[in-house]
Amino acid sequence: MIVDIEWSDEGAEGHVTFPWFKTDIELLVSGEVEPAYVEECVKVLDSLSITSSHLALDLMAATWRYWHSRARGLFRKRDLQPHEVIKQVQPTCLVVIPPAGEGYAFSVEFNCDWEKEHGMGWCVRNDEMVYVGPFEDNDPWDDSDTFDRNFVAFT
Repeated sequence: MIVDIEWSDEGAEGHVTFPWFKTDIELLVSGEVEPAYVEECVKVLDSLSITSSHLALDLMAATWRYWHSRARGLFRKRDLQPHEVIKQVQPTCLVVIPPAGEGYAFSVEFNCDWEKEHGMGWCVRNDEMVYVGPFEDNDPWDDSDTFDRNFVAFT
C-alpha cells in the first residue's frame, strides 16, 4: 500500500508498506511513470505477504542461496532454512523502473548482515524474479544473463 508519494519532473518519492516484513520502506520512482504503473508494482509487493505464492517461494530460495554462498560461516551453529534466512534481511527501498516492455518491473533493496557493503537486491519483472544478489542498482528490464553474482540462475 502506498503510504505517501510526492511527484516531480524526475519521478516520485514516498513510502510504501511491505506487508511481508511488516514495515514501511522508501519508494523511489525514476523517470516518467504513470501512477497506475506504480500502483501495479506496489500490488505485487503486497502479494508477497502470501508466502506460499510462487514468486515469494522463489525469492526465499534465491535469498537462501545468496546467504549460503556468503554467510554460512557467520552462522556456524546450524544451517538456516529459507524461511529463517528471510528474517535476517531488512527491506529499505522499493525502486520502480519505467516500463521498457510489456508489464512491470521493480527492485527492492535490503540490508543484510552477510553483505554489509552492498546489501541485497531483488529484481522482479512480470511476476518473475530476474535477479537476487548484492544490490547493484540493476535494471530488472535487462536480460538476467548479464547480471553478475545472480542467485536466480541456480533455479
